[in-house]
Amino acid sequence: MYLTGSVGWGIPEITRITQRGPFQNGDSDIDYRINPRIINLPIVIPCSSYPEYADARVYLNRLFGPGNDTATLRQYVDESPYLLDQSIDVKIAGATMDSTPNDFNVRAIIQLRADDPTWYGSNEEVLQLTQLQFGDPTPYPKPYPVPYGSYSVNNIVTITYNGDVVSYPILQCIGPLTTLVIADGAGRVISFTDTIPALNTWTIDLRYGRKTITDQNGVNKFGSLSISSDIVNFGLYPDPVFASGIQNFSVSATATTNDSMVIMYFNNRYIGV
Repeated sequence: MYLTGSVGWGIPEITRITQRGPFQNGDSDIDYRINPRIINLPIVIPCSSYPEYADARVYLNRLFGPGNDTATLRQYVDESPYLLDQSIDVKIAGATMDSTPNDFNVRAIIQLRADDPTWYGSNEEVLQLTQLQFGDPTPYPKPYPVPYGSYSVNNIVTITYNGDVVSYPILQCIGPLTTLVIADGAGRVISFTDTIPALNTWTIDLRYGRKTITDQNGVNKFGSLSISSDIVNFGLYPDPVFASGIQNFSVSATATTNDSMVIMYFNNRYIGV
């Protein structure tokens, strides 16, 4: 089976968002949205006889038959000095198969539909947002000066986001964490009114269409979210929103221990390849 080209891998179709006021000539162009992407894969399967031709068609029907399962199309190039490793999630949207009178080769065009039209780095980025802790409780007597009270977390991490489309991360919060506050580069905040207990892991999935907060048992913890939290827009934003994609994320919490941790998982996302 040979892939003979690629159609629909670059910039997808874009819809401009506009509004028009009374007596306005033209309109006001406000923003844009990227539409779902259709990718065409032209394929040739060389065959030398009709039985081979028939078997190839059966194989293609089984491989690319309609269904609701999601496949990942991955493009990998490693030829120095070029390195490209990007993926996109797709579903089967259709296919056409044809042949010519002069040979038995199967020629097909497979159509794939990506409801999220952005490509993403195949390797997930993992970043620990919590690093230094201070305020370790100490036994008496102790020479001065020593810190007293509970552990706490107060940390700022600088991130260089290399994608060109916003990426909504997954945040894994490992307790104990009290009054946890996480802020992205634009000051959008996610905070909790309840304490994340020790030995508990709360996962905040900010990816579009998911937006869930669950503990290690899958129990919904959305009710513990403070009313000021922004789980819609919290994310990593590309240049020019932040110059060169450089942005700061901050985390603060109290009543923590050495086990307390906040980890962010994300993929660099791209408008096309």
